[in-house]
Amino acid sequence: MATVASVIVALDFDGVLCDSARETAFSAWRAGRELWPEWTTTEPPPEYVARFLQVRPWLETGHQAVTMMRMVADGLADAEFADHLEEHCREYQAQLGCGREDMVTCFGRARDEWIRRDLAGWLGSHDFYPGVTAAVRRARELLDVYVLTTKQERFARALLESQGVYLPEDRLYGLERGRSKEDILEELGRGEGCSEVHFVEDRAETLRRVLAVPALSAVRLYYAAWGYGTPADLVWAQAEPRVRVWGLAEFLELDAP
Repeated sequence: MATVASVIVALDFDGVLCDSARETAFSAWRAGRELWPEWTTTEPPPEYVARFLQVRPWLETGHQAVTMMRMVADGLADAEFADHLEEHCREYQAQLGCGREDMVTCFGRARDEWIRRDLAGWLGSHDFYPGVTAAVRRARELLDVYVLTTKQERFARALLESQGVYLPEDRLYGLERGRSKEDILEELGRGEGCSEVHFVEDRAETLRRVLAVPALSAVRLYYAAWGYGTPADLVWAQAEPRVRVWGLAEFLELDAP
């Protein structure tokens, strides 16, 4: 029997489906309270949250949020977030005598505790962008929908299911997989019967990495202009021939082959 050709849509989570910036700020503060005893308040100062939202575009992987909140508390400039974030992550880890996995565990533990104590409050600290989950539910009737995220899977799944989006285990790739989005896209494109792969992302640097992989030259790329990108990211995306810039009204209106 011939295999039915499938169209795959791979979606980033934070900044494409869900605006989690405020929750990330609060969870980063809660995690940081374990590391820095001088952080005595349950919630971060409002000015810290406002500053965190400003620098959120430079966050790549969830656990970095803990370091970013420390950088906010230390009053560091934009350039430190934009150009030296990973250096600061290593510096703070060295000061604390811990490693990357310790930060991942600390950040996840803070979220788990928040969920345990106040699930409704945790869910309510997120905002899904207007219309996106309904569009995903409709798309799943015709397309193979995957979510690729640097968030830990249990958190992304809980949020999606709160919106009535239920994905099989093999359709959600989170931090635990330890794989780059480029690697996952290559694997999906090699799947039996796959005719097209479309990838939706709000982070320009991730799209640049995909563009640099020859094996991904056929992947159709979309920049989510409503996400956490900067004005410079938008200018770049508009000038890049392989990238289609989407507004929310266009979400999941795929390019024809």
